[in-house]
Amino acid sequence: MVFQFLKAGYTALKSALQKSRSFFAQKLASLFATKVDEELIEGLEELFFEADLGLPTSQELIKKTRKFLKEKPKAAPAEIIAFLQEELTQVLLAKNSSLHMPQDASGPVVLLIVGVNGNGKTTSIAKLAHILKNDGKKVLLAGADTFRAGAQEQLAIWADRLQVDLVCANYKSDPAAV
Repeated sequence: MVFQFLKAGYTALKSALQKSRSFFAQKLASLFATKVDEELIEGLEELFFEADLGLPTSQELIKKTRKFLKEKPKAAPAEIIAFLQEELTQVLLAKNSSLHMPQDASGPVVLLIVGVNGNGKTTSIAKLAHILKNDGKKVLLAGADTFRAGAQEQLAIWADRLQVDLVCANYKSDPAAV
């Protein structure tokens, strides 16, 4: 039973990552279908933002890419893509994935999660809730996404599975009412 649950979770994650990888790879390949110039660099920066790499990481990658292209102005697209893959791998390996919470907080700590629909916010919230609960924290989920059908139900399922409290408003109600 547990193995099937883990296997299903792994399969779902693998599928989601494949979609992301495919999207990123397609956009990257289309950028390199033209000549390497400032427009390509701007396209790369936009792609990094779309991939949610964040401002500091995106800027650092652009800076390194400019340096690479200055040192190797005749680099083939495949060589530039290989360089970017290596840099992205280094960024991911260097990131500390632990959750940093204020140690001196005397009251509640609020984590606001925002983003575009379909990017895994609710699943990420469930993972955060699980980590915090396992750390002995009292967790309260507040669902303020009142404009997406099913959002409250999805969050309620996670709250029930994790045995944490949930507060949310009705569908199409004022999110501030939560």
